[in-house]
Amino acid sequence: MNSMRRQKKECTKSVKDAKRSESTAGMSEQCKTGPPYFSEEEVVHIQTSLLEWYDTVHRVLPWRRTPHSKKDSCDSVKAEGTTVAIMPAPDSLDCQKFAYYVWVSEIMLQQTQVATVVPYFNKWVTKWASVADLASATVEEVNTMWAGLGYYRRARYLLDGAKHVVDKLGGMFPTNAKDMLQIPGVGPYTSAAVASIAFNDAAAAVDGNVIRVVSRLRALPGDPTKLGQVHAAMAQEILDHERPGCFNQAVMELGATVCRPMNPSCSECPVQQSCRAHSQLKTFLKARRIPDLSAALDMEDIPFVTMYPGKKVSKEKRDQQVAVCVLEVIVTAGHHTSCSVGEAHTETLQQAERQGVSSSREPDVHAQSAVGVNLSASSGKRQRIMSDFFASKDKKTKKKIAAASLGQRWYMLVQRPDQGLLAGLWEFPGVVLEENCEVPPRDERQALVWELLERLLGTPLIGVWKGDASTSDALGHCPGSDEGLRAYAINEGFKSQGLKLLSVQDRGQYIHVFSHIKQTSHIEKIVVSVDDLGFLQSAATINKTIPAEGNVMKNAVSKRKALSGSEAGRSTQTRVPDFKWVKAEDMEQAGLPTLTSKIFKIATSE
Repeated sequence: MNSMRRQKKECTKSVKDAKRSESTAGMSEQCKTGPPYFSEEEVVHIQTSLLEWYDTVHRVLPWRRTPHSKKDSCDSVKAEGTTVAIMPAPDSLDCQKFAYYVWVSEIMLQQTQVATVVPYFNKWVTKWASVADLASATVEEVNTMWAGLGYYRRARYLLDGAKHVVDKLGGMFPTNAKDMLQIPGVGPYTSAAVASIAFNDAAAAVDGNVIRVVSRLRALPGDPTKLGQVHAAMAQEILDHERPGCFNQAVMELGATVCRPMNPSCSECPVQQSCRAHSQLKTFLKARRIPDLSAALDMEDIPFVTMYPGKKVSKEKRDQQVAVCVLEVIVTAGHHTSCSVGEAHTETLQQAERQGVSSSREPDVHAQSAVGVNLSASSGKRQRIMSDFFASKDKKTKKKIAAASLGQRWYMLVQRPDQGLLAGLWEFPGVVLEENCEVPPRDERQALVWELLERLLGTPLIGVWKGDASTSDALGHCPGSDEGLRAYAINEGFKSQGLKLLSVQDRGQYIHVFSHIKQTSHIEKIVVSVDDLGFLQSAATINKTIPAEGNVMKNAVSKRKALSGSEAGRSTQTRVPDFKWVKAEDMEQAGLPTLTSKIFKIATSE
């Protein structure tokens, strides 16, 4: 029964698509003939009506000036559940500073809603009031300020662009769209938007809203990604050359508030008279003597306005599997630091200790360990695996675990490469597994994680474990199974560095979808304790350049296309990624990408 319904639905859809194609074929051929796409009367009507509408109903935004406005100079927007008052860009800004405001806003607004951007924009221009101020910022500062907006490459574009304007252009933005293109991260849309709004350059800005508006004005079907030149020509043809900045913003405002992707408010549209998509719908209803659109919603061949623009052909997202390690180090010393310990750490241990901060969160020591980790802190006793721990009444062990819970918690973060996905951002150590293969079992993923930690920390953690009979005979006093042998070796490796391994936990999976990648993160949480900050500082300042011959990841890389902090296919590099230690209470302010923040919440949830 379900199969028959599915076939009927697919058949109905095919018929519907075919009828729509027939009804739009004429318009498509008409548009293919090239410009002019609009008559002179239509151009005048669109310009006049749209600007008059915009001057009356435009939104007040902190990066916008509306000298012809006919409404109040104040507005509001809901952000994070709070209504925030919004004022327009200050009149005191000169053209160059105003261009900086527009440029920052346009980068922020890419694939992000206005209500989300407003508070970020205000904080941004408060911290960096000019392009020169931004050019002096660091990547860390910029990423921290950007945290939560997503698409972090945009933040890097702003920083690189600011440095280019200051270093190469004398701190001055170009005043036309063509020259604006030389700024890193600035494309045709952003260059036209900034140049037209800040400098009155007659360049049409074409974004998704503009594409939707001009496609419906001319009833232009087809994949919009293949009609870029047509859309640009249409937008340029109707552009008002006396007020290009206002007109560009008016078209975008129309697309955002009235000519929406779904449920457009055609009755409120100021250019309805020149809209072929709307005219096409009216003609259809009149020919069938249908008094109202609501009475025709069930009809298969109705030419809805939302048919335009056509749907773009989306590429299938690549699946990526990553073994992620959340390493939590609990410092149990009586005094604790409140600053990050990183690769470039210059503060002495004594200075850090004077800031004394502690945490009382208790580690999850009862989680099941997949490698049978020995939790016994007593020497001279049988090395026990996790199953032994659950039945143990050893008060000494419990006391030491309880003592560890009073320490300061630190997490290791590694920095991604300067290029590619999430460039330059910080994340938990991870191994990208081989593509197009079954997800390896947990013990294999763990082996890669342990080897990765060895490489990052520059210290052998499981060097004594080879998984063969000779090694087992050499360590006759440890458990005989491979699992027990590995547990013993790992624990001994940590102990040799003054660390106590408290737990190894499987925290499950988290799926995150990027624009071109669907990533499944397999989260492994490792909790260790240490008496003082010496280990963190020594680990953070080791020489992280490892010769190719001595690379402990060599075997793992050949088996799994993987390396911490990099995308698949980059595993041939021999330099360990930069890493740092961050306190638990500072993680939320560390400028982490959304994926890393989600993993942190999963790993630390009770």
